Amino acid sequence: MPILKYSPLSKAVKNALVFGALCTVSSGLVQAEEKPEKDANVVQIVGSHIRRADIEGASPVQIIDREQIDNSGYNSVQELLFRLPSVGAGNFNSSSDSQDSTSIGSSGISFRGLGADKTLVLLNGRRVTVSPFANGISTAFVDLNSIPISAIQRVEILKDGASATYGSDAIAAVINIVLRNDFEGAELSVGFGDTTDTDSNEKTLNLIWGTSNQGDHVTLVLDYFKREALYLRDRSYSRTADQSANEEGDDARSSSPEFINFQDPVTGVFSTDPGCPVDRLTDLGSDGVICRYDYAPDITSVPDAERTGLLGTFEHEFKNGVIGFSEFQYQHNTGSVSGAPSPSFNEFSLAADNPNNPFDQDLTQFRRRFVEAGPRVFDFVTDNTRLLVGLKGMMGEWDWEVGYNKSRSQSVVDSSSGFVRSDLIQQALDDGSFNPFGGVLASNQAAVDNFTTDVHRSGVAHTDVFDGKVSGPIMEMPHGALSAAFGFEYRQEDIRDTPDAQFARRVIVGTENTAATGNRSQWSAYSEFIVPVLENLDVQVAVRYEDYDDFGTTTNPKISARYQPMDNLMLRASWGTAFRAPSLVQTGLGATNESPTLIDSVRCPLTGAELDCGSSEYIANFSGNPDLQPEQSESINLGGVWQINDNMNIGLDYWNYDLTDVIDKDTQGLLVQEAKLFAATGQLMGDVIVREPQTVGEAAAGIPGRISFINDSFFNVGSRKTDGFDFDYSYVRDIESLGKFKFGLDWTHVLSFDEKKTPTSQTEDLNGEYRRPEDRWSTSLDWARGDWGATARVIYIGEFKDNKDLGKTRTVNSMTTLNLQARYMGIQDTLITVGMDNVFDQKPPYSASEFQGYEFTTHSPRGQFAYAKVTLTF
Repeated sequence: MPILKYSPLSKAVKNALVFGALCTVSSGLVQAEEKPEKDANVVQIVGSHIRRADIEGASPVQIIDREQIDNSGYNSVQELLFRLPSVGAGNFNSSSDSQDSTSIGSSGISFRGLGADKTLVLLNGRRVTVSPFANGISTAFVDLNSIPISAIQRVEILKDGASATYGSDAIAAVINIVLRNDFEGAELSVGFGDTTDTDSNEKTLNLIWGTSNQGDHVTLVLDYFKREALYLRDRSYSRTADQSANEEGDDARSSSPEFINFQDPVTGVFSTDPGCPVDRLTDLGSDGVICRYDYAPDITSVPDAERTGLLGTFEHEFKNGVIGFSEFQYQHNTGSVSGAPSPSFNEFSLAADNPNNPFDQDLTQFRRRFVEAGPRVFDFVTDNTRLLVGLKGMMGEWDWEVGYNKSRSQSVVDSSSGFVRSDLIQQALDDGSFNPFGGVLASNQAAVDNFTTDVHRSGVAHTDVFDGKVSGPIMEMPHGALSAAFGFEYRQEDIRDTPDAQFARRVIVGTENTAATGNRSQWSAYSEFIVPVLENLDVQVAVRYEDYDDFGTTTNPKISARYQPMDNLMLRASWGTAFRAPSLVQTGLGATNESPTLIDSVRCPLTGAELDCGSSEYIANFSGNPDLQPEQSESINLGGVWQINDNMNIGLDYWNYDLTDVIDKDTQGLLVQEAKLFAATGQLMGDVIVREPQTVGEAAAGIPGRISFINDSFFNVGSRKTDGFDFDYSYVRDIESLGKFKFGLDWTHVLSFDEKKTPTSQTEDLNGEYRRPEDRWSTSLDWARGDWGATARVIYIGEFKDNKDLGKTRTVNSMTTLNLQARYMGIQDTLITVGMDNVFDQKPPYSASEFQGYEFTTHSPRGQFAYAKVTLTF
């Protein structure tokens, strides 16, 4: 079902855009020999296809240049961007891989807290392929770890919706990473850093070489990075999953230990293996007693990683003035993450006459963790390749460019220990070769070796793009030139996520897996105009038409204005629509499961039992939804920049986003819906939430059985609205006797974040709620004098409420960290840099909602980190 039918108006827009784009590009190729001098002050910045002299345009753009990147001391794009105040909930990185094994070794950024799939990431203004492994099963994203930070010239961040310019995914922001392509000479950098509490060191090696000769230019970048792992056990606040000693903390240790917990099928009362140590026993009152397993020490909080990247950019100017260009990139990433040994929850049975069964009745509901097989370890390898070839030139005063861009991301995950097969376990239980009682000492290692297995997962994603554009002045008007850009794009995408065949047969115990496949093609045409209405007022109008072969068509406009009432004051405003096409994973997800932490909303009010009311793991089976429609968005930005004097600038912008048809999954929401249905009618959602048979006591009391598994999917479920302010301030002062000082402040304040899970549900104000602080800011002070330089940076993340969905009422405190760096250039062709992040070794604030004691997507467990780097220039 197309989102928009082919109305006469849409056909007219489509035909006009395509005709204008193709005709102008073809004319440009014919007339390419006409090559006037280019104005060196005219540049193209993200947010527009038209080159212009003013960097400050009608939409707010933040630029992080090479000097700022070097002065930050960060070794990855993820670290650089995650510190921006304008990012929010939905970020994920390699520090959270252990909690979400579906996107191992990857990082994605969520601008405005709207989700990583609503922030478009470009390389030199062009798309790259997404990771083949979606985060959290459904979120498609560009892996930031595929881009070496040493290869970046600058990062341009358009803080506005921009589908009229760039198409799908440009809802919250567009991040354009501009690669280094004009380097002359050679530069070698070697760096080392380490945490001061437990060894988790980082090593870097970067080599850059560039040369130019009579219109030809070559730049090569080699980047190497290696990091040692950090485990939850390495930090005092996260070394145990038993957080009950903290305010509102839970004992989140698992009810599936190596000492069997079993449930009486008649009374529902739990009993445990007599061998369980006393300090691991939990009294459930009338529900009996269970043994616990502390899985936290087994888990990596910051996985080890090794990355090697090679980037090349090439330009050649032909005799007729046409420039041929190409870019090549290869990135090889490896690493591993570790998790606890495989748990089982009532998947197995032990007959009454089994020699290992000490009771004279069948045991059909018991929990056992297979510690004998060791921790589950995922070893990952990801290879990203990208090739771009194209031509560009000028015809008169018009720029033209055509290009073909091919990118590929391939990931492989293999296990090195810890995975077990349910069919072989049941066989070992039946023949008596494996005794589930008595813990590790009582087990038969030969039987364990027989049901232990290796698993393999592979994924690949491709994106092929052919595009072309022209831009230049159409005519002179009383107050300047009417400029325009026309362009087209044809894109093909495919993705495949293939789990081990053992997953397809559902014989792997206690591990999340995904399976997805899909492909689509899309073409689009766009136009953009900058109209000088007055001498001090420009209006920018853009429109883009997109045609997808799976869900239909969409047209998105944008209009913005830039008004300069005084030489030192610029005001701006913009309005536009944007969209995000459903990801291929969301439409093509196959047999997939995960283990979300949930509360049984039906049983909890009836039993009050910890296993029902505390946060517990359940199995959720997911499938894709081919009927999904695109997410729609409308955004507004109002603001301005005031240059108070030659040294001081102030910027202020109000932003507003309104999203509808949001694609999401809400497993806890399904449980809440079932509870409402049960309270009103006594009925259950049996096909969606599958429960175990009731015990005799439960049946008598009218209590439904415990959850066995949940069937879930993705839907266009509701809406999100958010607004707030961005404020930035910069001051530069050169004092002859002291040196040059640069001060900067970047602050984001969120006014609201309203969400409706479904069109009929109540609106929830999530601003200040879990993972959504109202305020984030960062300040920096740079100083340079002679051969010396230094940078101090303060980063603030505001407080937010703990997760009320898990029954928490407390507040997660704010966190402020200080980073320091010093530089010395007194040795010829040598730069020495030393620094320390988190100088005062601030611990992440406590969160009662997470078993590790801190909110891992917002705060880092790394702690104090010291580093040094030497850079040699040849």
